Amino acid sequence: MISGEFIGEAALAKKIAQAGKRAEERVRKRARALGDEIAAEMKSRAPVATGGLRDSIRVEDDEEGNGVIVRAGGTPETTRTSPSGHEFDVALMTEFGVAHAPAQPFFNNTANEYRKKIIAEMGEAAVEGALEEME
Repeated sequence: MISGEFIGEAALAKKIAQAGKRAEERVRKRARALGDEIAAEMKSRAPVATGGLRDSIRVEDDEEGNGVIVRAGGTPETTRTSPSGHEFDVALMTEFGVAHAPAQPFFNNTANEYRKKIIAEMGEAAVEGALEEME
């Protein structure tokens, strides 16, 4: 026997809206998990003198609440003042180097290595969430 369930336009519109919400939820959760994974990898690559740089690597929600941002530096532990009075951040100095200290990249290389995984997993999460609701 073959059977099928047919739903009306209003019910279909409601299911589509719910599918979008479910997809957003899945993407947010996957983004947080990936952000945590990337931050952990960055921490493992960051040189440790005092631990301030490593400890400054963190995952924060973006302003819209739709994703996450991985940050390094910008904390009192990584902010310094040069003898000439200019403020600088150890995270930037470490990542890119300066005249008297070579670069010790820990941030951009890690982010670039995860680029394809981020795109793939965000797409998968969106599709999984939408399909879950449409079943």
